Amino acid sequence: MENNIKELIAKRGYKQKFVANQLGISEQQLSNWIKGTSTPRLEVAYKLATFLDVDVTEIWEKDE
Repeated sequence: MENNIKELIAKRGYKQKFVANQLGISEQQLSNWIKGTSTPRLEVAYKLATFLDVDVTEIWEKDE
């Protein structure tokens, strides 16, 4: 599933390792989300959205 996670993290100047640590997940898990090979559980998706200060829908809405 396509997402904006990488762009949202970069926009805030965060490193993936920092975000993973803040969410209590592995860097590999975050990387898999970014690549679209897996998706976060709903509660973790909301935690990610809150951390990035975006609505959870913004994570998966791709700008055309």
